[in-house]
Amino acid sequence: MTYSEDGLWFWNGTDWIPAPPKNHPNQPVVNMQDSVIGGDVNYNPQVIHNTQNIVNNNVEGGITNPTEDLSGVANNAYECGKKALKSLGLFVILLTIGALIGLIFEDVDSDRISPTNRELWLNDEGQWVSIDEKPFDKGDYYPILLSVMAIFWLFLGVYIFTLAGSIKTFNRVREHYPTSPLLEQGDKGKNMHDVAKYAWLTPLVIVIIAIIIGIIVMKIAAEMEKHNNRN
Repeated sequence: MTYSEDGLWFWNGTDWIPAPPKNHPNQPVVNMQDSVIGGDVNYNPQVIHNTQNIVNNNVEGGITNPTEDLSGVANNAYECGKKALKSLGLFVILLTIGALIGLIFEDVDSDRISPTNRELWLNDEGQWVSIDEKPFDKGDYYPILLSVMAIFWLFLGVYIFTLAGSIKTFNRVREHYPTSPLLEQGDKGKNMHDVAKYAWLTPLVIVIIAIIIGIIVMKIAAEMEKHNNRN
């Protein structure tokens, strides 16, 4: 709409008529002659300000998050990776120490156990005595050690995977800022966590494969035995 210079009249296409009362006296008057668009022009300073911020924050290589936020995510991932790797190292140390302790026990010959009665054991005097009188040897120690370490290993896996929450958060942030040097500390933490995670999973995979192979071998043996019995 074309207003008169005093703003009291506007041109309707044929005549000048009184301008209607304005609902927003503080809203600037936009003259049609000053606009390149032949429609209503909406002016919102806040929208323009926000748009400018979006443009400025999405410049290539830019970082919209505060520096301390990115550093915090990276540091959390690093600490979690370090804890996971340390816990794995502790497991290996304890297993090694336990294996070395087993060397101090005697290796009692299993042939001294009665083949007809497993509750009897041949002592050094050549007498058959109760198996309870047999000295505690490596054959008794190592099964206990393996049982304890297996339980410890299961708890270790739960602990390592519990720490993965911070690593997942870091991965999401890293996807948004793939070249940011502020996240390099988190990359180290992620790598350490991956080492601990896959090192823990390796024995589990081996055990599962061994069980599957054992089941297959047993089934084959059973089928062969059935076949021989038929013949």
